[in-house]
Amino acid sequence: MLSGGTTRHLSIDEIIPYFIEFPKDRFCEIFDGIVCCYTLPPQFKDGNLDINQFKKVVQIVLKSPVDLLEFRVVNIKPEYPSLIYFGSDSSCEVHIPHSTVSERHATLNLISSTEMWLTDLKSQFGTMINERAIFPDIKTPVRINDNVTFGLVRVLLKTPAWLYNSLTTRFAGRISGEFERIVIRYFNGKIIKRIINQINIEIDRFTIRNVLTGRLESYTTNDLKAIFWVKNLIGDPSRVDKQGFVKETDPSNIFIEFKDNECQWGSQSGYSNRAFGFFFYPHDPDSNNVKCYIPRNALNYVLL
Repeated sequence: MLSGGTTRHLSIDEIIPYFIEFPKDRFCEIFDGIVCCYTLPPQFKDGNLDINQFKKVVQIVLKSPVDLLEFRVVNIKPEYPSLIYFGSDSSCEVHIPHSTVSERHATLNLISSTEMWLTDLKSQFGTMINERAIFPDIKTPVRINDNVTFGLVRVLLKTPAWLYNSLTTRFAGRISGEFERIVIRYFNGKIIKRIINQINIEIDRFTIRNVLTGRLESYTTNDLKAIFWVKNLIGDPSRVDKQGFVKETDPSNIFIEFKDNECQWGSQSGYSNRAFGFFFYPHDPDSNNVKCYIPRNALNYVLL
């Protein structure tokens, strides 16, 4: 059990906004500690796998290229000494949901920032460091930049600087042009953050062009709360926009109450009883939102 510090499980999608909004030194402060990057092998399906089959498959996995965008990241911020469990059980500090990873597969004993020991806990498919198997129940030294394999899952032990540099290389030249920051929010809690240079909104779907990948992405408007154009992708989640209108007599004024009971005061463009959605512009000058596209069925109440 982690005796001090914290662990955070993140997708690359969740990390990218910090990469966009912060310089390298601040990014490294936010993700200070150990950055564990791993992907789940797509070619392996759940089922019986004997040790001979495993030995063949693991060689294929070790030689397979990995796209940075597919990484799952666990950021470990330890207080020394710490003992960290790796395994498929959700109680493990580093939870790796894969059938070749045992429930409690291994422990990482952090003595100091320069001394770490890895122990395999008699896992079914074993543990490797830099493609060499380690003996179970024996502490083995491991270092930052080592590649550890639990079953068929490769885990890279890296620094936040390595992650920032890798993102810089992956997205070289893509953030130099003009782009807009958007946050897509659904009522089920799903949040998607993107930088875009194109958007097309239809009744049942909307399509954006992701600046970082250059790809078109399509999303449903079902259960959509709003698409927010923002000043900063991180923002301040605790902040609540100010109430009231700038000019009480402005004919474009609109008060809205979302289905989740959030209320906003601002101006509207395109609102009508026939329109599927409209644009909303908050009146709070300090709001992180520049404008929003809101489906009309996302609202409980409207006052013009």
